[in-house]
Amino acid sequence: MNKKYLPLLAVLLVIGLVIFLFKGRQSGAKTQTVEFKSGDIFFEPSSIKAKTGQTLIFKVQNSGKHTFVIDELNFKKELPEGASEFKLEVKKKGVFTYYCDLPGHRRGGQFGTLFVE
Repeated sequence: MNKKYLPLLAVLLVIGLVIFLFKGRQSGAKTQTVEFKSGDIFFEPSSIKAKTGQTLIFKVQNSGKHTFVIDELNFKKELPEGASEFKLEVKKKGVFTYYCDLPGHRRGGQFGTLFVE
C-alpha cells in the first residue's frame, strides 16, 4: 500500500467511527406511541414497556369516567370520554403500576404495569 494514502485512510476511519458512535446513541426512539383503551373496569394494554428518557404518547379511546394514575411518577390524568391524547415522560427505571383511582375501579381490575428499562 502506498504511504501517501495512510492519512486519508486514517481520516476516513475516524469519520466512520464518529458516525457509528453517534448513531449508536441515537438508536433508541425518543417517543413511543401507545394505543390505549379504557372502559368498564379495564385498561388495554395491561402492560407497557419503555426506556428511560422516552416520552410515551398515549392515544386513548375511553368510554365512561376514568383516570390514569402512576403514584411513583406523581402522574394523574383524567380521561375524557371518547378519543384523546396525553404524554408521559419516563425519567427513571423501574416497575410502576398504573390504575384508575375512581372508587372500586382498581380493585375491580382497572390497572396495569409500566416496565421502564
